[in-house]
Amino acid sequence: MGASDLIKFPDADTMAERIADLICGSLESAITQHGNGVLAVSGGSTPERLHNALSARNLPWSKVFIIPVDERWVSIDHSASNEAFIQRTLLQGHATNAQLISLKTDHKTPAAGLDEVEGRLKPISRAPDAIVFGMGTDGHTASWFPNARGLAPALDTKNSARVAAITAIKSDVTGEFVDRMTLTLSYCLSSPTKVLLMQGGAKAQTFAAARNNGSHHDMPVRALLENADNLWPCWAP
Repeated sequence: MGASDLIKFPDADTMAERIADLICGSLESAITQHGNGVLAVSGGSTPERLHNALSARNLPWSKVFIIPVDERWVSIDHSASNEAFIQRTLLQGHATNAQLISLKTDHKTPAAGLDEVEGRLKPISRAPDAIVFGMGTDGHTASWFPNARGLAPALDTKNSARVAAITAIKSDVTGEFVDRMTLTLSYCLSSPTKVLLMQGGAKAQTFAAARNNGSHHDMPVRALLENADNLWPCWAP
């Protein structure tokens, strides 16, 4: 497998601060080199501490683009919207002026909105300088859900697209929101700093299972673990 063993932290707050250090270093280097930084972040309960830690850092946030790793196909004012979550937790404090690029369009389906989202990402000439992935106990990361419709192109390392449309199989993990827009594995792999953020015993067990040989379609996080260099699999109890 490409990924290393879990990087274990004593608690979630310590993990958030250390990862914030790592991400800020990547963004500062990118701003120096390119004039801007690009950060892709996930929704969910685990990243909230990290978002709070980042928003307290005094970076030139107006030069930073924020991209959701994935998005549920709901309105941006919906409680399940990752964009709304990022607005509440990351685009606060010093980070208020960061530039958020939405993955949600007014189209009826994610597939219909692909071209518009690709156009929004076109001004960014490179992969994100840092990406924060989460992981579900079903082995999904981003919106790469097990055996989902659209999963094959999303995981295709030769796919030149930056985003893919996904329709997941409804489960306790997906809830009602099975239609998603997600960044593709191929786009993410070029990022120099990739973090897989995990918390709790169940996530540690899922990570261990994903490191065993098996189908990417059954546990899509395997595609990330097997292909990604510079991946930091970080865990706290």
